[in-house]
Amino acid sequence: MVDNNLTSLVSVIEQVKQLDALDLRTCAFKEVATLVRTLMRGYACVTRSVNAEPAYRARKHVANECFGRVSDLWYPPSGSVVRPGRCNAVGESIFYIEPHDRLTATR
Repeated sequence: MVDNNLTSLVSVIEQVKQLDALDLRTCAFKEVATLVRTLMRGYACVTRSVNAEPAYRARKHVANECFGRVSDLWYPPSGSVVRPGRCNAVGESIFYIEPHDRLTATR
């Protein structure tokens, strides 16, 4: 039992080192997903709904220009997602919000 736990721990450490060594600017999304999927085997990921009013969303802004439509503040169109985000692949639109304004600015 101790040998199996040690082997498992060494394996996890090696997988984390592999992830840490990746250059996320140049590696393929599938490569990262495969490493994370392997590392997370046996664990559950939970998505929770946020019932927050108000809810905050950060957007990049060009000085002296206003957002002209409400849709400018909503989900980005899938075609405009050209880099992976925190939880999305290229071309995948995810709507990120925070229940606290201070957290929004740090994300």
